[in-house]
Amino acid sequence: MLKKSFHKKKEVVFIYLGDLLFDARITNMAQSLIKNNYKVSFIGICNKPPSFSLYQNIKIYNLSINYRGVLKYVSFFWKVKKILRKLNFDYYVSSDLYSLAPIIFSISKTKKIIYDCREIYFELAAHKKKPINRWFNFQYENFLLRYVNTIMVTANSDYVFLKKYYRQHKKLNWSTIYNYPGRFNKKSQTIIKKNKINIIYQGVIQKGRGVKPLIDVAINCKIINVIIVGNGEHKPWLQNYYKKNNTFNNENVFFINSIPYVELFNITKQCDVGWCAISNMGLSNEYALPNKLFEYLACNIPVICSNFKNMKNIVKKHNIGEVIKSSSVEENIKLIKKVFKNKHIYKENMKKVHHKFSWHSQEKIFLDIFNF
Repeated sequence: MLKKSFHKKKEVVFIYLGDLLFDARITNMAQSLIKNNYKVSFIGICNKPPSFSLYQNIKIYNLSINYRGVLKYVSFFWKVKKILRKLNFDYYVSSDLYSLAPIIFSISKTKKIIYDCREIYFELAAHKKKPINRWFNFQYENFLLRYVNTIMVTANSDYVFLKKYYRQHKKLNWSTIYNYPGRFNKKSQTIIKKNKINIIYQGVIQKGRGVKPLIDVAINCKIINVIIVGNGEHKPWLQNYYKKNNTFNNENVFFINSIPYVELFNITKQCDVGWCAISNMGLSNEYALPNKLFEYLACNIPVICSNFKNMKNIVKKHNIGEVIKSSSVEENIKLIKKVFKNKHIYKENMKKVHHKFSWHSQEKIFLDIFNF
């Protein structure tokens, strides 16, 4: 009698100091792996039990982190380490720099570690005026990379820059996986009124993300509605700033809490223009290709972006929006009105290149990483 043969599913775990439900990158990667017969787990934050079918096949180990500052990272380290000591996976994906150490110090050296380097961490805006922090982050990342098999980056500029700095790691495999979005067709009711120009910012609300200039636009132009989707440490200050400076009593800035990734597009696609402006507060910002840029494109709404090389190249090359060239409130208002007036042109151009900037174009490159 012949015995049935079967192949055990390869197991992949993502470790991330962040919330799974709001993370586009892990969501897309996990779905690609599940479709290709991998078992997927997640260790990190997932404050609400996922009700979306998309997450039903992911084993979630939810961490409760109740600290701030250094203690937050220490708590995360020990909680991840405790879980990993009890479990066994074929591939370990560190979805940020902060997840690398607990992986490395919890598993055997024969295990395969993939580092998703989403930022140039030692060039983050937060470290611009803190040379000791920059030095420490570089030394810390450089030390940990000796244990990594593959590093993923989000743009070719990051690849060129980081490979130069970490050239001593000869055995390290490099792969560029862009932050292109997947598509999730989940209908919802219309909640954004169409009687004005609706411009959206979606993402983390921090200093340098271009949210204050957008609020200044709303304060000075009654026909523009600003929709801000997300949370962050700078949000209370911005809400107070708008309240103090909105002298016309014209309610046209709307703050919406973070929305799970699979539902985010329902808000985005109801808007007229997408705002993707960040300050020049470090090389990581200068090289940035934010998720939101491609999410706007996926929702077919024209983009207004910063005058940085990576973003500008995409927006101007494909004529899908405009680039900010002035910090003047009046000039920004003119720019928004121009994009709104010509939105039909940008929308047609977006339709032509939509497939190029979708997660589907990255899926095979990503899956090939797991064949080493």
